[in-house]
Amino acid sequence: MRRLDSCGGEMKYCFFISTESSDWYYNQTKLLLYSFRKYAGEISDSFFYVSVNDGNLSEERIKFLEDNLSPIQVVNKKVTNKIGPYGYDRKFNLYRHFDRVDEFDKFVSLDADLMFGADLDMILSQGSENQFTAIPSRNINEVVSDYENFITCNFKLNEKNINDIKVHWGQYNSVNELPHFNSGFFMVDKIGFSVIKNYIHEYLKKCYNLLTSSELKTEGWNFEQTALGILVATKIKDFGAFDFSWEGPEVFHNFKNEYGRLHYDKPQNVNLTEYQNSGSKNKQFISKIIKEFYEEYPNEI
Repeated sequence: MRRLDSCGGEMKYCFFISTESSDWYYNQTKLLLYSFRKYAGEISDSFFYVSVNDGNLSEERIKFLEDNLSPIQVVNKKVTNKIGPYGYDRKFNLYRHFDRVDEFDKFVSLDADLMFGADLDMILSQGSENQFTAIPSRNINEVVSDYENFITCNFKLNEKNINDIKVHWGQYNSVNELPHFNSGFFMVDKIGFSVIKNYIHEYLKKCYNLLTSSELKTEGWNFEQTALGILVATKIKDFGAFDFSWEGPEVFHNFKNEYGRLHYDKPQNVNLTEYQNSGSKNKQFISKIIKEFYEEYPNEI
């Protein structure tokens, strides 16, 4: 059953994907959308807003997505104010130009390398009362040195502020005393959307500068998630955590370091039998989606 908003109507979700025009990202995007439309349950007809951050997706590919995987709006919006050599703020680029906030209740940001295998309603309901909800990171001490001291010294928090945040976060059974999130799947309401739109660039820039000066001691890929966690802790009152697995049955996060690249670089070249026999839930589901997709769209490259 679909969730109701505060007025008794159906909760309206908008899903965000930040992607690029390369085959690698395009294949991620189309397979994510295909799996969502087929398996996400009662919300499978939700609206998607897809931001192409190098501004280069062909009209042919946009037409395929919009003709076959709607409701969807695909926009070529090049990131023009990059942070760091790889444009670490590109995931949040769409928050600057999405202009339909009033039409929706909740906004769910997704990494492009996700696939969906079952009804998402129960997962999303975990964040129905929050301004921000995401899946907690694994042990942050493995990737960030002295996280609490870093926040206290650089973001003007006192001991009481930190303790209040810890008490609030403590109810979510995280391995970390302070909030830190995987940014691959998070949901905000209109207030949370506004906070990210207005402040995330500032927090990313500050964390990147602290990273390059070695005051933030973490791996380069992680500073974006650290910036998001600190922003949520300092600017959002009602934040919470999702509890689900990246290995299905609802959500499959197909990390390239763990599952490889071939299924996104050249999905038609994948040995589906090999994937099915791999023992990996994610690879098994990837092979299922690729098989079903190309049975339905045999001429789509």
